[in-house]
Amino acid sequence: MVFLQDILDSLFSMFPTEESNKQDASVVFQALVFVFSLLEEEKFSHFRPVIDTYILNHFSAALTHKAMLQCMTELSNQVKSTDQQQPILRSYRCLEIIFRFIVQSRLLFSRATGGQEEEEFVQELRDLFSAFSSALCQTTDLITPTQSRLILMKMAVHHLRQQFEQKRELDLCADILASALKGLQREVNITKCKETVWFEVDLLVSPMVDSKVVPSLLDIIIQAIRTTDRKSATSGQLVAALIDILRLMDDNHYKQLWEQYADDLKTLREFLLKVFVVFQELVRGDVFPPDWMVMRMVTNSVILTSVQEFSQSLLNNFIEGDEFDFQLWSVFFSATVAFLTQPCLQMEAFSQQKRDKVTERYNDMRVLMGFQIWNMWSNLSEHKIRFIPGMVGPFLEVTLVPETELRKAILPIFFDMMDCEQRARGNFKEVESELIDKLDILVSENKGDDEYRELFKTM
Repeated sequence: MVFLQDILDSLFSMFPTEESNKQDASVVFQALVFVFSLLEEEKFSHFRPVIDTYILNHFSAALTHKAMLQCMTELSNQVKSTDQQQPILRSYRCLEIIFRFIVQSRLLFSRATGGQEEEEFVQELRDLFSAFSSALCQTTDLITPTQSRLILMKMAVHHLRQQFEQKRELDLCADILASALKGLQREVNITKCKETVWFEVDLLVSPMVDSKVVPSLLDIIIQAIRTTDRKSATSGQLVAALIDILRLMDDNHYKQLWEQYADDLKTLREFLLKVFVVFQELVRGDVFPPDWMVMRMVTNSVILTSVQEFSQSLLNNFIEGDEFDFQLWSVFFSATVAFLTQPCLQMEAFSQQKRDKVTERYNDMRVLMGFQIWNMWSNLSEHKIRFIPGMVGPFLEVTLVPETELRKAILPIFFDMMDCEQRARGNFKEVESELIDKLDILVSENKGDDEYRELFKTM
């Protein structure tokens, strides 16, 4: 290490600058990676400032960025075809240093040539990221969670977080993320166990970085969905990525997520608010084409499961005393009502065969969400009065769905509203007035079947 600068000067001077010398470039590249890997070891950590100084003040190899990009791309492309994983692992562990040299080399070249070959450089970067995507997608025995994929995943999550926040190269970032999630989901399908990808999923959803709460990649993706043009291909990819991440999460991921937010309720509130708003937008909008029935049902199934998980955080953190958050609860109810009333789930419009198939696989998700609404409403206690009469109309809209069990779950809420207002104000005029007004509108629009009318009377 005493002669680190001399060693680096010699290696970079040996780097071939022509594509015909790929084999020589690979040998020199591996030698550089070996040196870089030593700097990653704790006992040599005090030499890292030497590298910083070297890159900024002494490095002068303006042509090596091309060869380094090509070497890194070739290594990543070999992930699925070689049992010699050690060179790949070593390179992935040194990615930060490698990229710093690539960037500095490109800057030197750009200054010397007035920015020539910019398009070629961008394309070479895209080729490398494409190779990273393929590596992340692999599920062979060669790539275990403790090897290449996990190392690459850490690097990818770190940079994807930055790129999404800065809204740069969103299409490329979405492609990389989609490839990574595809590989994780494939492994879960093969092993029939989510535990095999637990650490990778934790990287995606954890808001903790260096013991600090920061926006997780999950959080950033949710925000990106809200700001991306809904008609763009990138929007569809981001929604698919969100659904895949939520599908891969297990109870321990949620438990750890809530623990990490425990001391920062303001950030947790903002996170939950964004989640419920996005869920509401997804079920109301046309993110996927009408004939993508399977994708729509999978999305709704994931949203239902996620709402059940997120609602526990709502109950645990935003209901007691001064912590009660009316806006957050209102958005929750709006999202669940939108879920129940979306056209995609109105199975009465399906053929009997299609209805039986959907019910067999997913049950009637409207009924399950209806019981979730009733459960959350029941826990509001003294806060119920704050939703009177505002929630009368939305809940009444839910009861119009021609499903007996759903109606039985929601109709008692109206009588609870009357009882609540009677105890709080001495009468239930607001609930009564709102019910009459809304029912008049519904009758004039010819909504509500005979069974609905009879059931309303019996309740």
